[in-house]
Amino acid sequence: MRTFNIIITSLTVQFLTYIILLGCIFVPGVVFLPTKGNAVVSMSLPILAFAAGYFATRRTARAKTEWTMTEEGIVIHWHNQFIFHRKHHLDIKWEEISEYKFEPDRNFDQFKLKLSDGRTYKFWHNKSNDKDDFVKFITAFKSEVENRNQTFHHQITRSPSIYETKTGLILARIAGFVMVIIPFIFLENRKGNWVPLLTVYPGAIYFIAQVYMARKGKSNRDMDNGSSINDLSA
Repeated sequence: MRTFNIIITSLTVQFLTYIILLGCIFVPGVVFLPTKGNAVVSMSLPILAFAAGYFATRRTARAKTEWTMTEEGIVIHWHNQFIFHRKHHLDIKWEEISEYKFEPDRNFDQFKLKLSDGRTYKFWHNKSNDKDDFVKFITAFKSEVENRNQTFHHQITRSPSIYETKTGLILARIAGFVMVIIPFIFLENRKGNWVPLLTVYPGAIYFIAQVYMARKGKSNRDMDNGSSINDLSA
């Protein structure tokens, strides 16, 4: 039996928290403060709203959970809840799990379980919570699934992440094309403010790198499987 303490994030609650705070701070600020012709005040309002959202979401959109992995399955206990939520503890048997998916992201990693009866559980983990046990759990879970698939008749399959799909490949190509043309657009029109466009680069680079690593990993697995078949037929 192994126990992991993991902080889960609700993307819906986080988004709504930012929207509400943005409205509560930005809108009254525009109405009652001298924003017209005052760059300092105009820039301070959205910064203040997002800063408030950053700290508020720690209370509204994050929950501390305890995941226990046993021979029978996975037990998830909620130590606290997202705001206005009442999540129940989960006791998922290995025999109930038909598929799982782990999809890394620059900000929020996704872990998904699909059960044989059609139920689906999605969990989002904020990359900034790097001091919890999420990475350790994913490593242990993958190892346990691999061992159980080799030992028991019931098989748990891994669903491909978006980086392994044709859609991911198309999006990666589009992202690469956009990254290439942005400098040319900037050279054609230097009067505009192109700094916001540069913010797409970190996300685009991350996505392209993930697609590349996913396809390279698939190629290596195919080569290993081919070698194994050759060894068996020799």
